[in-house]
Amino acid sequence: MDIRKIINYYSVRVRNKTTVLIKNLAMQLVNTKLDNVRDLENLLTDFVLSGKLIRGTLYLLITKMYGNKKIEDFLDIAVAIELNHSGLLIHDDIIDNDFLRRGKPTMHRRYSFLASDLGITDKEDLGKNMALCMGDICFFGSNLIIENSSIPKDIKQRITKYYFLQLLKTGLSQMLDVKLGLSTKDPKLSEIFKVYNYKTGSYTFNSPLIMGYYSSGNKDEAEIDILEKIGYSLGIIFQITDDLIGFLKDGKAIGKDAGSDIRENKKTIIRYFMLKQLKYSEYNFALKCFGNKRLSNVDLEKLREIYYTRQIDKIINKYLLDETIKAKANIKKLHLSDDYKTALIQFTENLVDRLI
Repeated sequence: MDIRKIINYYSVRVRNKTTVLIKNLAMQLVNTKLDNVRDLENLLTDFVLSGKLIRGTLYLLITKMYGNKKIEDFLDIAVAIELNHSGLLIHDDIIDNDFLRRGKPTMHRRYSFLASDLGITDKEDLGKNMALCMGDICFFGSNLIIENSSIPKDIKQRITKYYFLQLLKTGLSQMLDVKLGLSTKDPKLSEIFKVYNYKTGSYTFNSPLIMGYYSSGNKDEAEIDILEKIGYSLGIIFQITDDLIGFLKDGKAIGKDAGSDIRENKKTIIRYFMLKQLKYSEYNFALKCFGNKRLSNVDLEKLREIYYTRQIDKIINKYLLDETIKAKANIKKLHLSDDYKTALIQFTENLVDRLI
């Protein structure tokens, strides 16, 4: 069982349904005669579909694994998850002042390009304010799609109750992330993992895992507990690899500005251990790099070299290995067929290698 083929199969279905449902949302607004309804269909469809749709795809996969044979009825929920995720990304890019997302201009950057055509001088203000509104539209549209879905009422109530709680945690953890980033104090490692758990683990993985389980008509608390443990491990794996990609990879390869977390002084596990392990001139150099919005590519490359020569990579990789072992051990406890367990283990391994 090749997990990449399975993921591709379900992601194609989510992708096709996304186009249909966003078009439907736009059609419901045509009678308003608002001149920016076209933005909803064109800009938003392009933005959502530029992603890998992991969350919606994982939701469908778990729904299927736990015995639901009517996957078609639950495609709307997968799209709603992805649309909501896009809203969070749009707002996140504004907070981080990022100009690139998946190799394309971020939403606020796209809108800033329209300023001159609209006769507006403050293009940055236009871009951010319009993108904030588009992010809100994603949230409202996501809720409307869930509400209009034809899935059983009891399942809908169960998954929305869980989903909205995870979104509340995500919002609070985003606030913690902002606070830690702006603070002059160095956070504890436990605070960094708190952000990883609730900004990434509970939202990106717990939500699709538990919602998929509920969507199959299941509600065993012991199984939910195991799935949540898996979700938190996957979240840490995903976030650490994401941090590493942003730090170590070339900007063109990752579709966003290389070293942006360094320039924004994001309190990642990489920063934590570099400042903890380095001494003397290397420590001072690293300290000047973090938070330096004018950080040069030369200095970024030097920081990367220090990361390897001082074997910070081995420390970080140990955390990745530990969480991978935890995730695999818990996957083996699930009440699923051996084939499905193998597929989820492959999914975990591919997250580490970032093949998915």
